[in-house]
Formats: sequence, structure tokens, C-alpha cells
Amino acid sequence: MMLQDENLSSMQNKIHRITYMGMFISLAIALSYIEYLIPFNYGPTGTKIGLANIAVILSIYVFKEYYGIIINLIRIFIMFLFMGNVYSFMFSLAGGIVSFLVMLIVKKTGKVDIMGVSITGGVFHNVAQLLVAVYVIKYNILFYMPVMIITGIISGIIVGLISNTVLKIFGLVKRWKNDRIY
Repeated sequence: MMLQDENLSSMQNKIHRITYMGMFISLAIALSYIEYLIPFNYGPTGTKIGLANIAVILSIYVFKEYYGIIINLIRIFIMFLFMGNVYSFMFSLAGGIVSFLVMLIVKKTGKVDIMGVSITGGVFHNVAQLLVAVYVIKYNILFYMPVMIITGIISGIIVGLISNTVLKIFGLVKRWKNDRIY
């Protein structure tokens, strides 16, 4: 009977994990698509805020950290299937992977709150995309670096504020301080 209870509990945890992952992937895709539809760009390079990163940052704090990269990669791939733009895919992939890895490292230091993690992610996302652009177009556009850093900071602040608010509203702050959901 004990083994059966453990198997049931394990299966329920897997179901919950898959459900939450699906919700966060859906949120990331929806936010990404909404941002795509809104004709709002800021800065001379047409930078977007990166609302889909709200789902990634929340997942880093709510789930085991590596779930964030899974959510982000699935979102990037699905948006590529919807939009079909190879260049956007390359830029998103580079920015998504680099920013996630840097956010994870910064978070693990324990010296930075969610706002700092988000700002770091915003900056490194833009830096990675700029480096890919230099490689792809074979033209040195690194003079955009200061602008990209500033827009990364602004985006990081916006995404960080929203993410922090969501964590507080849904009472997840207490949960992630004590234990991960899954």
C-alpha cells in the first residue's frame, strides 16, 4: 500500500509539473505574440520590452531553475514556427540562451533580488543579439552597444517590476523562499 501511495504521489507531481509548465509556456507564447502585435518599439533599434521574459523569470523563482530555459526554448521555437523569420529566430535564440544563463548565475549568487536578475537578463539579451547581428550582417555595429545596454536596463526594470508584483500577488514569494513548487 505504501508503494502504491508513493507511485500515486509521484504521478500527481508529474501531472502538476506538466500542467504548470504548459501554463508558463502558454503565458510566454501569449506575451510574445501580444508584444509582436503591438506596434510599440522604443529606442533607435526598435527594441521591444520582452514581456515573454516575465514567464521565464517567474519560472526561475517558482520551479527548478532549468525549467526556465525549457520554457524559453519552446517559446522561441513556437514563435519561429508562427512567424517563420530565420533572423528573428537566431536573435531570439542567442538572446534567450545567454540571458538565461547569466540570470541563473546572478540569481545563484544570492546577492541580487529579482529586479537585479531581470535587469541583468535584459542587458545580456540585448548584448547577445547585437553580437549575432554583427556576425550576420558582417558590419561593425558595436557602436549601438551603449544604446542596447540602456534599453536592456529599461526592459529589465519593467519585466522585473511586473515579475516581482506577480510573485507577491499570487503568494509565491513565500513559497519560493521556502521551497520550489515542483
